[in-house]
Amino acid sequence: MTPPAALVRRRAARPGPLTPAQLLAVRAALAAGASPSAALAVVDAPSLAAVRGALASGVTLPSLVRDQRDGARADGVAGGEVGGPAGPLVRALAMAELVGAPAGAAVDGVIDAVTATTRLDGLVRVRSAQARASARFLVGMPVAGAALLALVNPDARRFSASPLGLLAMAVALVLIVLAHLWIRRLSRAPANAAAAVDPLTAAPPSGPDPTAVVAVVVAVLGSLVVGPSAAVPAAVVRAVVGGPLRRRVAAAGDPTPAPPARPPSAAGGTLPTVETLELLGLALAAGPGLAEACRLTAALGPPASRPAWRDIAGRLAAGEPPTEAFGTRFGEVADLIAITERWGAPVAQALRSLAADLRHRAATAAEEAAERLAVRLVLPTTLLLVPAFGLLVVLPAMAATLGGVRLGP
Repeated sequence: MTPPAALVRRRAARPGPLTPAQLLAVRAALAAGASPSAALAVVDAPSLAAVRGALASGVTLPSLVRDQRDGARADGVAGGEVGGPAGPLVRALAMAELVGAPAGAAVDGVIDAVTATTRLDGLVRVRSAQARASARFLVGMPVAGAALLALVNPDARRFSASPLGLLAMAVALVLIVLAHLWIRRLSRAPANAAAAVDPLTAAPPSGPDPTAVVAVVVAVLGSLVVGPSAAVPAAVVRAVVGGPLRRRVAAAGDPTPAPPARPPSAAGGTLPTVETLELLGLALAAGPGLAEACRLTAALGPPASRPAWRDIAGRLAAGEPPTEAFGTRFGEVADLIAITERWGAPVAQALRSLAADLRHRAATAAEEAAERLAVRLVLPTTLLLVPAFGLLVVLPAMAATLGGVRLGP
């Protein structure tokens, strides 16, 4: 028999995200009495085509979601991710169908997430529009200036065609490409800031970064001994070694395994912990114990979160208290569960509130990163684009001017 994930991969494409109107259509079908599987057939969305085809072949919704592989990409193109952008909706309905929970509440959580994502993406685009436009202008300014100078000044054209001019052009183009790559990396700051809020992204620990301190010391001492070029290998070492080392330090002392960091594709993209908290609350609302609810969350949650939640479920089943089983990464979840159990409050509603708070914190971090983007673009502009402009425009202009000046009789 063909595995369910293989059926999805066979039909998968690159679909777009579900719109709030499509989610409301699923919600209306559920309110009319349709099953979760039947409600998915109501929406004719490309991102649900693969799932509908797999369900039509006789595969149940929970088994389809359970067949996903750990660590699958969040965009659904590779790794057996079910539904691509529709993955959160499919997983929520699969959980509701498996535990017998109200499916309408599951769709409401997905609608809130999609609405928040759309609002945040628009806000980040607006806040960073001026910085991104300025960056595009600055990247193109050296090339445009050089082309204009060569068009109006024949002496500048002759200098650019000389060996020295060709060398200057080559160095300037390298600087422009490096600046472009640097600016692209800085432009992902809002998405990275939102992802860093999620406990499953293995955020680096607070405090000074030892690799950065070592890189600065090496750059300063090397500059005094061999010149400014010593800063280049120091920066390369910092970029290559710093990230993995900080992730290892962040995971030290935490019993739950951390999957590789996979930031959302957009600033307000779906965070794995937010979705798993929604699924855990949905499972607990149906009545199973905490260990069983965590096991179901590990089976049906986002693939990137499954190793951590499998470990938590195993520790709870072995008798460990939640404060130890959840580890430092999910300390807020353990504290919330302990408080609700002590006072008899509904755990599911509290978990949904915590998921909404985490989503709000991620949105705030992304908005702050978008506001700081203009300031951070000063570095690639000053260090790379200004020298490139000098090599492509100022140097040929000076050579053309001096070449036209006759010294002596």
